[in-house]
Amino acid sequence: MHDPLVKRTWESIGEPARRLVVERADIVAELCARTMVALTEALERELGKEKGCAVAREAFERRFERRETEATPAPEQAPVTAENRSLQAFAALVDEVCQATQDFCRVEDRPDRVAYRFTRCVWADHFRRLGRPDIGHWFCDGDDRWARSFNPQIGFQRTQVLMDGDECCDHVFYVEGPLTGNG
Repeated sequence: MHDPLVKRTWESIGEPARRLVVERADIVAELCARTMVALTEALERELGKEKGCAVAREAFERRFERRETEATPAPEQAPVTAENRSLQAFAALVDEVCQATQDFCRVEDRPDRVAYRFTRCVWADHFRRLGRPDIGHWFCDGDDRWARSFNPQIGFQRTQVLMDGDECCDHVFYVEGPLTGNG
C-alpha cells in the first residue's frame, strides 16, 4: 500500500481488527462466488451451457457499465483533473480496494508505470475451489476496463493469472501518452 492515508488507516486499526476485516471480506467473497456459480449453473441447465453462461456473464458485465459511468464525477463534484485521474491516483485506489481481499505488493512505482505482484486472491481461491475458474475470470477480465474507466489513458497488461493456477497475477498499469485533465 503506497497511499499514505490508506496505509495509516489500515495500520491504525491494529492487527486483530485487520484480521477481522480480512475474514469478513473472505466470507463475503465466498458467498458472492457461491451465488454466482449457482445462478450461472441454473441458467446453464435452463438455456444450455454456452447460452446460460453467456447470459450470466452479460449480466455481470452490465454491473461494470454502471460503475464506469459512476466513475465520472458529477458536475457538482470536484472537476476531473490530471491529478485526481492520474496513474498514481488509480494505484492508490487499487491499494485500497485490494487490501482486504488480496496479498500483493508493488514491484514498480513510477509516474508512468505501476506494477503489482498479487500472490493471493480470494476470488481465485473460491472460484477455483468451486471448480468454476471460468466464472471467476469475469473479475479478472474487468481489470483493464476498470483502469480505462478511471482514465482512458491508463493501459493494462498481465501475463500471469492466479485464476489459471499461475503463482501470481502480474498486473502492470501504465500511461499511454500524456495524461490530460479530461481523461
